[in-house]
Amino acid sequence: MKHKIKDAEYYFDDDLYQLEVESKGCLIGIEIEISEVIYTLSFYDSYRFKSDIDEELENSLFVELTEIDNNNIIFLKKVTKPNVLLAIESFVIGNRRHPCKGHPLT
Repeated sequence: MKHKIKDAEYYFDDDLYQLEVESKGCLIGIEIEISEVIYTLSFYDSYRFKSDIDEELENSLFVELTEIDNNNIIFLKKVTKPNVLLAIESFVIGNRRHPCKGHPLT
């Protein structure tokens, strides 16, 4: 299935930014176009995601994942360019069988 990664040159073409993303453990808001539908993907390593949740729970009894509801979250062992590209390919292939949240092109 043909797909297009939209407006992500800042990540895929910038080695320094890739290192920054890897050290932070997250890449948020990558848009993928598949069959005229846009999907927003966010990539986390599990340690970073857990840290974010734990930090939120220090100040609250619960964490509401409303911001995440608009994204398709993908957990990676490590957020690196090769891992992100493999995950995108898997997402595209898997999306044919199990459609994820997306919105039509406008």
